[in-house]
Amino acid sequence: MYRYIAVFFIFTGLGTIKAFAQQPDSTLSVTQEVNKLLGKFREGPEIPKEQETGSKAVHTPLTYTKVPLGSNDNSIKLTVVNSLNSTSTRFKIRAVRKPSWVSLTSAIKKIKIKYNEQQEVTFYFSVAANTEIGTKTAITFSIMDRYGHKRVKKIGLQVASPPFKLFNNYPNPFNPTTTIQYLLPARMKVKVQVYNVIGRKVATLIDGRQEAGKHQLRWDASRMASGIYFYRVIAKGKSGRSMVKQKKMMLIK
Repeated sequence: MYRYIAVFFIFTGLGTIKAFAQQPDSTLSVTQEVNKLLGKFREGPEIPKEQETGSKAVHTPLTYTKVPLGSNDNSIKLTVVNSLNSTSTRFKIRAVRKPSWVSLTSAIKKIKIKYNEQQEVTFYFSVAANTEIGTKTAITFSIMDRYGHKRVKKIGLQVASPPFKLFNNYPNPFNPTTTIQYLLPARMKVKVQVYNVIGRKVATLIDGRQEAGKHQLRWDASRMASGIYFYRVIAKGKSGRSMVKQKKMMLIK
């Protein structure tokens, strides 16, 4: 499961830069005007951002897009429009600030755009599985043209409950211990059991309630014979409905 966020930047020679953030997973869209910056890096408050309209100050709150705990292949799309009255202009887009639980595959992108044309840049990121659900933060992007003008845009993120997921054990094959990891979407009653190839239960690693998030268990198979085993996670929520996932592992002595 993943989320993506689309952001549009229009670079003009005079006046202002307009940034439009549209989030497809929500019915809400936000249009925000950002003042032009000349040779300065602006570090404003995460929430709210302030702009002047006549004599009144308008507060535009940061909109948060939910990204599941432990998710991969999330993306942020930036569309840069070149209106600098120049035949061709180079831009550097960089993630200058992000939370530690967000990992970007690349933090810097360089592009070249002809006058009055636009180009998309995509940043892919993953969310760590050990982050607290509900956490809110932002990724700050800096966009700089060849003249050294810099603009910034903040993209709000909120950690959401993950899907029920069982990971591959590691190492696999193993001898004599291995680690089993899984994600829970909510506080649930959990059983993690190990079965041999003929379907006989040989171990129960946990039987109790656990909080939402990522969990890890270690199985010591020192007394077991070499062969194929199956580990099964059974999770039951408030509705009483059970969710079951199972994977195979191999013990080699």
